[in-house]
Amino acid sequence: MGEHNDQLSVAACLDIIAGCRNAVLPGDRLTLAIGGAPVGYVRPALGAALGGFATRTENGLVIDPRDAVHFNEVAHALAPQFGYRIRGEDFDVRSRVEGPVLAILDRGALPAVGVIGLGVHMNGYCRRRDGIYLWIARRS
Repeated sequence: MGEHNDQLSVAACLDIIAGCRNAVLPGDRLTLAIGGAPVGYVRPALGAALGGFATRTENGLVIDPRDAVHFNEVAHALAPQFGYRIRGEDFDVRSRVEGPVLAILDRGALPAVGVIGLGVHMNGYCRRRDGIYLWIARRS
């Protein structure tokens, strides 16, 4: 009986995961690039809110590489309007995983601009005078 319930739980989880994998890219989103390197996708309203920070082209929006250093500041300012929360965790913005860092962006803004975020979560053992403890990382 327990095995059957476990199978139902796994099936329910897989259904939830399948329901989350529904983004059609670019769909109605605009490609966002820094210089000539595509880094994400933004909805038209957010693209319009970027104003003069990003230039509209036939292929989407382009941030001048010299201005990309201000991307995080712009994202912070737009957070209340677009409903994402600044988390105080800066992520590198790259066009490719192994590519150069093109900008820095807070983790909370990544989904809004369609930038992929890769990070590491780590737990570990700590030795103290009275024994070994498990250190568990906390997310913001």
